[in-house]
Amino acid sequence: MRCPRRLHPQVGAAVDKDPLVQDPRLFAGHFIERLESVGCLTWKKDAWHTTDLGRTIANELSAN
Repeated sequence: MRCPRRLHPQVGAAVDKDPLVQDPRLFAGHFIERLESVGCLTWKKDAWHTTDLGRTIANELSAN
């Protein structure tokens, strides 16, 4: 799955209003960096790509 650079605002829109990210304040970049560091996202050819691991975890979370 290819995620263009505009992923940052999309993640921000999904998490910015959640009370859990208010104190300490966490922004979209935090989540993108964490997903990359654990192997769920990778940056290739000017876009974020979901890895096999990322797709597997997303499928498992959406099934619950």
